[in-house]
Amino acid sequence: MLDADGSLFVFSPITPLMRLLSKILWSLAFIAATFVWMVLFEHGFSVDAFNKGVREEWHALTAMTPSKASK
Repeated sequence: MLDADGSLFVFSPITPLMRLLSKILWSLAFIAATFVWMVLFEHGFSVDAFNKGVREEWHALTAMTPSKASK
């Protein structure tokens, strides 16, 4: 079937799922990049400072999430 531009258009039921997957993966990439930049700017641009900063910030993030053991 040809669309208005004269190009071939094939409908696939996977297309909406792939679009959703793409949006999820781009969102995860954005969150990861934001975390990395935040750690780099707050803790320094050396490898040792980055490693230490990732541990500190990850610990702070996991401390904010409720755990099942704290009922």
